[in-house]
Amino acid sequence: MEGEHKEKVYKCAKCGYEFTKEEMEELESGIICPRCGWRIIIKLRPAYQIKSVKAL
Repeated sequence: MEGEHKEKVYKCAKCGYEFTKEEMEELESGIICPRCGWRIIIKLRPAYQIKSVKAL
């Protein structure tokens, strides 16, 4: 069952619900939250790693 876990990539700015692109496309109403219908969606990004570099 490794391939079945889908990462949540979008988040609603109003209710905070996290969902996938497939959930959003099921509604056929464009880019809206599947739970509350709000149209402001945030795309979640993985945290980036900060590297320390020594001065020369």
